[in-house]
Amino acid sequence: DPLTAIQVERGEVSKGPSGTFSGGGVGAPLGGIINVVRKRPVIGDAFIEAKIDGGNHDAFGISGDINAPLTKSDQIAVRMQAGFRQDGSFIDDVEGTRVNVFPSLVWRPSAKTEITVLAHAGRNEFVNYAGFPAAVLGFSGFDRDQFPGALNPPASVVETRSVQLFADTEISENWTLHGTLQHLINDFEERDSFLSSSLDFPDLQDTTFPVVTGVMTSDVEEVTGSVWAKSGLWTGSLRHNLVFGVEADLTQYSATMFFGPTGDVIDVLNPVRPAYVVPDTGSLSKTRRRLGSFDLYVQDQIDLTERLHLTTALRWSNLETASFHETGRETEFASKLVPRAGVSFDVSDALTLFAGYGEGFNQVLFFTPEDPAAKPVPETSRQYEIGAKFDFPSGLSGSFAAYELYRENVPVSAPTATNPAAQVQTGEVRSRGAEISLVWEPDDALSLMLQYAYVNAEITQGDAARVGSTPDRVPVYSGRIAARYRFLDGAFEGLSVGAGVTFASGSEVTVPNTFRTDSYAVFDARAAYDFGGARLALSVENLVDDSYFVPNGFLNSHVAPGAPRTFRASLSATF
Repeated sequence: DPLTAIQVERGEVSKGPSGTFSGGGVGAPLGGIINVVRKRPVIGDAFIEAKIDGGNHDAFGISGDINAPLTKSDQIAVRMQAGFRQDGSFIDDVEGTRVNVFPSLVWRPSAKTEITVLAHAGRNEFVNYAGFPAAVLGFSGFDRDQFPGALNPPASVVETRSVQLFADTEISENWTLHGTLQHLINDFEERDSFLSSSLDFPDLQDTTFPVVTGVMTSDVEEVTGSVWAKSGLWTGSLRHNLVFGVEADLTQYSATMFFGPTGDVIDVLNPVRPAYVVPDTGSLSKTRRRLGSFDLYVQDQIDLTERLHLTTALRWSNLETASFHETGRETEFASKLVPRAGVSFDVSDALTLFAGYGEGFNQVLFFTPEDPAAKPVPETSRQYEIGAKFDFPSGLSGSFAAYELYRENVPVSAPTATNPAAQVQTGEVRSRGAEISLVWEPDDALSLMLQYAYVNAEITQGDAARVGSTPDRVPVYSGRIAARYRFLDGAFEGLSVGAGVTFASGSEVTVPNTFRTDSYAVFDARAAYDFGGARLALSVENLVDDSYFVPNGFLNSHVAPGAPRTFRASLSATF
């Protein structure tokens, strides 16, 4: 994860089943999907964009975006985004720096063919923050800004390098052919110092916790390729939008992990932090896996009538998982045919009703069982949904959906005294819910937005201790309300102002459910002024400086304080 957005053109959100297009290999989604679309070179144009930003907690960033044609015939263009950012934190000793470079090239040899190359090199160096044991939710009067670990913890490092190739060509009036190839290398070394609540120290006071040192490394190399064809054609009175393709993925993964108590303890109400002690990890053994997938898929969107539309899709996935040990290699295979079907009806040009069903199937890569010999099994899912989408002439647009999602073999935290990062794969997790998204723009100046989601999630199958529990980090309700006003003329032309509130109910921190965070509402405000190709923007997050905790994804049973009032300012210009 490059942890930056300087290369992002837009984000595309597909709500609902998407396994037929994106299932199978490592990281494949089991429900909806968020597709981050990168900026690509613009043929026939030359420009430079520069941005500088900063704020409290020692935040500073600088980035640039350069686009230039390479030929006078408008066939080749190059583009590059680059950025540096450093961030401190309201948490003691937590800081980090990130450097990212995103070069790209597009070649258009003819009007019907385009080839694009996107590359990335990045380095993220940071002090990892694990949060507090969830028991602190019952404490008061302690310093939430303290670092719950040893003094001067060392930095963790993530290095990422990738290259992507895209080829698109128009074969005929009705057929287009597309291909992609990606090579990704990710090297990760994390060094941790944190407080553990899973170790057995019966003599400690309730506010005192043992200090644990952790070291985790992983090296991931992934090669993915796909080819697909699209066509719009007729069979009698039926119009088809047909897509079929093939995809393959090969991922090499090796990792080490160490967690151990140092013998030191910290009382969070009266913290005295010990010196960091470098752990002896020379004898650690590596977990090595090779994961491969091969997938075939086809989808047909059929216009049954002018207003009635049917979508059907199938994806066949064959997965190979090889685990390497000192004595040899164990290889397991799994395959599944994943269906998807949906129907939509255009009640009018402004309102569409829909219903759908889909399944998902993917490989589990990051799995840390207590027994090193245990091997992950593929995750599966099935999802039902109904809803409506609308875009009325009054300026009101949005969607509503209700759904039921079942996921099997989901990795969940199961910390032990010897391994606080241990996991198990639970039998089944069921989520039932509804969500609504509304945007009202009565004119070009005013925008009002409402997002609301309700989720009733429960572990329905698995070991008896977890059945009936709510999965951790899943709020029952969450959402956002926001407004923005743009001055289109007059003395304030170019100025826009906005405000909003993001809210969520409390979430379970542990499975089985023992600790739960409280609900919260965080207000924000922002303003921007566009002038002469430049833009000045100001924002304030957590405007009223609310104090709250959220579950922390580092380990089950940990929480982190929400960020206090945070200021940001940025200045960008295009030349």
